[in-house]
Amino acid sequence: MKYNIDGKYPMMANWLLVNKLGDGMYSVKNLLTDEIYELDSQTYHFLRNLNGNRNPYKVARKLGVDAEKLMDFFNVNLLIRTEGRTLIISSGTILHTVFIPMKKNTKSIIPKLYNLGLSVGFLPMLLYGFYRILFTSYRFNADYMLLGYVFAIAIGLTMHELSHAMACLCYGGNFFEAGITWQKFYPGAYVLIDKSGISSKLKRVQVDAAGVEMNLMLTGIFLVLSTVIEVLSGFFLYAAMINGILAVFNLAFIDGLDGSSVVGELLGLPDGVDGAKNLLRKELKLNIKEASENKKVAIISCAIMLVYQILLPIVLVNNILSIIGGFL
Repeated sequence: MKYNIDGKYPMMANWLLVNKLGDGMYSVKNLLTDEIYELDSQTYHFLRNLNGNRNPYKVARKLGVDAEKLMDFFNVNLLIRTEGRTLIISSGTILHTVFIPMKKNTKSIIPKLYNLGLSVGFLPMLLYGFYRILFTSYRFNADYMLLGYVFAIAIGLTMHELSHAMACLCYGGNFFEAGITWQKFYPGAYVLIDKSGISSKLKRVQVDAAGVEMNLMLTGIFLVLSTVIEVLSGFFLYAAMINGILAVFNLAFIDGLDGSSVVGELLGLPDGVDGAKNLLRKELKLNIKEASENKKVAIISCAIMLVYQILLPIVLVNNILSIIGGFL
């Protein structure tokens, strides 16, 4: 069934994972909240028939269900989309959908080739870029640096999120949508993926790290281009610098950034910062001297993650003001 996010009526949320349980029951997992609901056949088919173009009250009359009651339940639990492309998740997080794929998973070889080239090639490309910039003689042109900044942000964010999606699809995960977001203190882009079906921890870590790998690869590519196309050397050098900053920024242990996801996956903390807080509360009640070495590493890592929550907004604001000041 085709869904119309820009339709006149509510539609079934595209971030749901549905499994048939038997006896007319369905399991519906909401990927935004990680909540799982069990729906009977009538309730599920009512939800499934909400495609953005159909009047829910007419659908309810055909199925013999209470539209008012079910619509309230669906809306409260984010099982339907009622606000078009923009969704307010919390007081500090807003998502705006730009793209929804026709299929949430694929058997195509394209994601495999893309991710193979990325995971194998990002480090050699980065090192070659540094080699070119350090040992190649070229004439630097400072023109178009501001344009390089805008270009780097656009291409860096787009390719960063595309790489997450491609890596997830490569390992058999699901890709639901892509868009732009405002999260706490910073704007950005996002992809909504599900890697819960990927059994290998290392593969899940690589999915989380794929965006940073792409920013590092772009850094290397732009460094090379800055030495090859001298008239645009400033443009590409600035683009390389911005992508390097994006890579380092995304490695921060901040909730919602890749560094938090990678560390959380390695430490077995699927809830990221919230998981770190819970672990610290639990472990600090004990005598840390009696903890194992692995447990001490986990505790220290969690403490660093929480410190980053305070420091990153301050550093981010300072960097933004420095960049603005550089162009005034």
